[in-house]
Amino acid sequence: MTESVREDPSGTADDARTKKKRILIISDTHGYSREVEPLFRKIRQADFLIHCGDVYGDEDYIRACAAEILGCPCSIVQGNNDLWTDLPQEEIMTIAGHKILVCHGHRYGISYDTSSLKKHAKSKGAAIVCCGHTHVPMIDTRDPEILLINPGSLSLPRQSGRESSYAMMELDETGFRYAWINYLPGAGRGFGRGRYRV
Repeated sequence: MTESVREDPSGTADDARTKKKRILIISDTHGYSREVEPLFRKIRQADFLIHCGDVYGDEDYIRACAAEILGCPCSIVQGNNDLWTDLPQEEIMTIAGHKILVCHGHRYGISYDTSSLKKHAKSKGAAIVCCGHTHVPMIDTRDPEILLINPGSLSLPRQSGRESSYAMMELDETGFRYAWINYLPGAGRGFGRGRYRV
């Protein structure tokens, strides 16, 4: 099962601007990073890894796996369970001409509403937001100015079916962007059995 949004305003002519960047987005591993290495080996290659927080002390391990297996750099932000780390609360980056805000989302009340986070993203000039916290995967395109991606949780899924999830995104410099959610049946620890705080 996948959810996706696709925008390709300039077409896909074969030039340097259409070389797509592939981004893996994960969140809420909560110290249970046993799913990370098999997932990375399944994907094999990415241009960038985004972790949207609640890494629970495994940031060095995840960075090392990303470098060794995927061959890519990564961005990891602080979640509400990462208070005693030096991880940033949020990051702004530009990949293939797309400005992306990465945060955990709890400071913007995303468990109830995404409008505050979208407003913040606009104030930063971002058109894409990657966040976590809810442990429920979502791609939100209701605001035409903001693509909001929540990959759900790799370790502690909360949505119906309780399947671990992650997101993939492809971008290029023509304005193309394509995002989707993937599920890992049988992975994860299940709701209510992990170390996390809502």
